[in-house]
Amino acid sequence: MKKLKITGIIFFWLTLLSPMVAFMVACQIGEVDIFEIAGMIRYAWVMWFFALIGIASIIIGVKLKQGGQRYKKNFIASFICVPLILIFGSYGFIFGGMVSFDAEKINSIEQTTKLELPNDIKMSTEISDGYTVSYVKILDRNEKEDFEREIASSKVWTNKMSTKIAGLLPFSYNVKMRVYDYFMFYNVNKNEYNVYPPDGEYKCVLIAYNCSLNKMIILDNFTVVLN
Repeated sequence: MKKLKITGIIFFWLTLLSPMVAFMVACQIGEVDIFEIAGMIRYAWVMWFFALIGIASIIIGVKLKQGGQRYKKNFIASFICVPLILIFGSYGFIFGGMVSFDAEKINSIEQTTKLELPNDIKMSTEISDGYTVSYVKILDRNEKEDFEREIASSKVWTNKMSTKIAGLLPFSYNVKMRVYDYFMFYNVNKNEYNVYPPDGEYKCVLIAYNCSLNKMIILDNFTVVLN
């Protein structure tokens, strides 16, 4: 009975920690440092496996009850944590319609910007306030190295975004740009790169690349209005 009591205590703590650990595992697998919340959504279902810990804790609680031992904390922890895990694990189904993982979208970006971008990639795309935000990871090492050499010598890419152009971006992305190494701002209407536009309304595309994270962010089809 003493062994069962110790097992009950262990599973009580494992159950309490399981939602946090499940969330961390889903974020790790989903590479949230690159794909942000979309990465977690894609692999949210992984969290369901951690519900087994809470179920095991209930079974152990039943055995403790039968043996006249303290069991309620195992039940309470499980009845709180298992539903949380099931809800978090459902995020892929709840929010899946808001995110696309189709890497073919990179082709439309290339056509719009007239640039050649890496093709061996993993990509997620979210719709946000009328424009789309894509996060890209280059999978092939050689393609990554070729791409970095190309943008380092390209006149279209710059390693420093002007303050004026940064001010055209949605505020949250203006802040995010601080961690990127190369930038490309394209005015679709005027067919210009990295030029602050005159008064008017323009459709624009921003691409930024972080060398150390091997991460590209693309703001596509966002509107700039200047008066």
